[in-house]
Amino acid sequence: MRTYTVLGSVCGASLLLWVSTAGAQECVPACAAGSVCQAGVCVAPPPPPPAPAETPPAPPPAAPAAAPPAAPPAGAPPPAAPPYAAPQPGASPAASGAAAAPAAAAHKVRSGFAAVVRAGYIVTGSGERDTKCTGSDCPSIRTEDYDDKSGLVLGADFFGHLSPQFRLGGGLLFAPNTKMETSDGSAKVGSDLSLLAIGEGVFDVGPTTALALRLFVGPAIVIAGSDLKDENDSINDSCKQVNCKFDEGSNAALSYGVGGGVIVDVGSVALRFDLLQQWYSGKGRKVDYSGSGVDATIEEEISGSRTLVAVGLDF
Repeated sequence: MRTYTVLGSVCGASLLLWVSTAGAQECVPACAAGSVCQAGVCVAPPPPPPAPAETPPAPPPAAPAAAPPAAPPAGAPPPAAPPYAAPQPGASPAASGAAAAPAAAAHKVRSGFAAVVRAGYIVTGSGERDTKCTGSDCPSIRTEDYDDKSGLVLGADFFGHLSPQFRLGGGLLFAPNTKMETSDGSAKVGSDLSLLAIGEGVFDVGPTTALALRLFVGPAIVIAGSDLKDENDSINDSCKQVNCKFDEGSNAALSYGVGGGVIVDVGSVALRFDLLQQWYSGKGRKVDYSGSGVDATIEEEISGSRTLVAVGLDF
């Protein structure tokens, strides 16, 4: 009986050992990657549990609406416009909000002192020598008309600017070869010099062009020469013989006129083109015959005008 009992215990333990060994049996061959061995069989691993869903964050609270600006009280001035913001360097006209206007051409600034030199030509001129006599023994006399054939004229002006558009100054016109032509022929008078006070306006009409308008007045002095001097000497010699008095006069007349011109800037100087009209009138020679027993005094009056064109430089 004891022998069977021990044998049965040994057999029972061996069976338990086999069952335990069989439950831990490995898979042969080994399972591929991604599979697991379970009871000697390769099976797919169970899927992972789902991740918990994320709760979206709550939106921020809305900002309170701004209250509309209060209306200004009645009679109050309108609010000032915002200050102008100049465009930044390099910004395009579109970025600044407006197209850039083209820059205006700058005119030459006229200030301080200025000088003009010119040469001109008398294109036409005429006048009359009116001889008048007072006394009981006056001879028959007549008025003599003449044409001015003086030709070349030289001139210069000097100005001080009162404003960019107006300047005052003085000038001169010199005719080196004054010549008169009458019905009896031509006579070389000598030369004449006009000393002038001038007021001139200068008005820009283009980027480099200006219009000049002037008024002038002053004495015109005749410097006797050639034929006029010979005639004066002859009258003076005659008076010595008959006891009359001869006065050559001042040889000066009042001169006045107007002018217009175009000034074209060419750098530091300007070209100038002028048209001038000059009038003059004054007393001429005088002969008093009272010392010779003749009641007569003869005087001359000269008047006339001339038109000249000139070109010059305006500094």
